[in-house]
Amino acid sequence: MRRVNGMLLCREPECQICATSPEAVTVHFDCFTLFRRECKSIYLLQRLWIFSAWRVPWRQGPTSVIHDDLTVIPAGCPIPILARIPPELVRMIREYSSSSILWRFGLALKLAEQLSTSDAVSGDLVSIPLRDLSSWERGGPLVSRTPNQPEAQCVYLTIDSLGIKKLERIPYAPSYNPHPFKSSLFVIAQERYVENITARFKFGALRLELPELHPSLSPVGLQTWDTSSVPYPEHTYVFQGDVTSYTQFRTIDFQSVTGITFLFSHGEVLKIHAHSATAPTAMPTVKRLPRRRQQVVSWLYLPISPNDNVVAFGTLADRHLKYGVCFLFRLRLAGDVVVGECAGIEHPFAITSAPIVALIHDAPEQRPVSVIAAAFKATSRLEITSFPYKGLSTPSFPMANFSSASLQNTIRVQVFADEHGYCRGILLDYSNGARRALGQCRVGVDLAKCYTAPSYVCFRNVYFRWGTLLRKAVMVEGTGTGGHHHTEEGWICCKDCELAFWCNSTEVEMSVITKEG
Repeated sequence: MRRVNGMLLCREPECQICATSPEAVTVHFDCFTLFRRECKSIYLLQRLWIFSAWRVPWRQGPTSVIHDDLTVIPAGCPIPILARIPPELVRMIREYSSSSILWRFGLALKLAEQLSTSDAVSGDLVSIPLRDLSSWERGGPLVSRTPNQPEAQCVYLTIDSLGIKKLERIPYAPSYNPHPFKSSLFVIAQERYVENITARFKFGALRLELPELHPSLSPVGLQTWDTSSVPYPEHTYVFQGDVTSYTQFRTIDFQSVTGITFLFSHGEVLKIHAHSATAPTAMPTVKRLPRRRQQVVSWLYLPISPNDNVVAFGTLADRHLKYGVCFLFRLRLAGDVVVGECAGIEHPFAITSAPIVALIHDAPEQRPVSVIAAAFKATSRLEITSFPYKGLSTPSFPMANFSSASLQNTIRVQVFADEHGYCRGILLDYSNGARRALGQCRVGVDLAKCYTAPSYVCFRNVYFRWGTLLRKAVMVEGTGTGGHHHTEEGWICCKDCELAFWCNSTEVEMSVITKEG
């Protein structure tokens, strides 16, 4: 809950009180004053309501694709050079000054101009059962179904930042393509799931009204995807979580990512970021978390080399074990990579037997990720495999996330450090083209020191004062020569060792994995 001007604004997802209360949208008072002064529409308040509320395609629907143009330069901008520089630079400036009134006023003026020139669009509210609607596209008319029209098996919706963009009826679901869209969502629903849904049409916009349920019952909705097609059930396996009628699915296409950052906190995955050429750092994903969560989240990085590919994926075989979330990725070159709170666990993993093309997860607005699934090119069965390391000692601090890597055949080692110089994570490149990570490699955020073909990687576990408490940390450095020495005691020098790395948001500990465990 957040109090604004004496009012409590609820941010609780699936809130039953909100589900039965009148809808509302929030707007800055100064932006509203400017908009009201500049907008010339005779239906000013009605149009503003439809534009704002109907960006959510149905009540309590997905809001993740609602975004504003970050490159809008308002007329009469006091910084005229902004209108002459590339949009990419404007977007970067906007991200570093997001609270500036300049950007809010720019959007308010743009909206006032847009709504002033579209009064010709009908303001009459039209309601029609969705089963009677054949097609519609934003700005166009409703097209009703005719008696002799062939039966369609699926309703296909395209959703963007302004709400529902397009409605179609298709004879069958298209073949699965795991490529995700950043600014669009899609609904592919069989006819029987939309029987009692009503389509509302006003001012050229479309919104769905779903059947109301008693507050004590589970909410209803439509499943949304960030891919334009949905995987066949026989080519998908859900490892954890309960899929509902309103789950919002997100897809990670392994063919188009350079890595994945899992944002862990207290044994839960809060967010997942897919790294790519257009999204090289996980910081924008972290920024979507509440500020307090941003300070206590662990960035667990899984690098995926362009030469490598994921051949299997799995989780702990017993989903009910109270050890937190733990994943196992099997890569063709990098081998088995464990991600999550797995330290000291020797329970088996359930993994796929066929290569996966995509990792699928849900995207709750304000809650941790609860659904993890994998999509395959063909039907896959599950296999049981043991934890890669036996007899690992339990770390000395709670909620420790585990990772491991060998130093054998490394050609480059990057050490990511915090503001005090202590190691947060290590990224290793191997001669066969593989990559592995230890700890928190906050790519594009923390400074990284690079060691090319080091003869030794040396580390020293230390303590530092964190407020009134002593916390564990580690110092790491590489050397290119065999003959080296350290002035302090406690350094452990590793040549072809296998390293174990434990970390949470405030502590780090390293050790060498012996042959016995």
